[in-house]
Amino acid sequence: MVHLPRLADEWIPITAGVVVSTLLTIVVTGVLMQALLRRSAARSSDPASED
Repeated sequence: MVHLPRLADEWIPITAGVVVSTLLTIVVTGVLMQALLRRSAARSSDPASED
């Protein structure tokens, strides 16, 4: 329990950092997934890309 007073003083920035980084991770993952799905769909519908 040595660090409990510091956590009590710093809980707002810690919580904000966790929330912001989590939201940023979700947004980046969603954007990347959409881009990869579009790229995959474009490749599968392009007859020139077939072997």
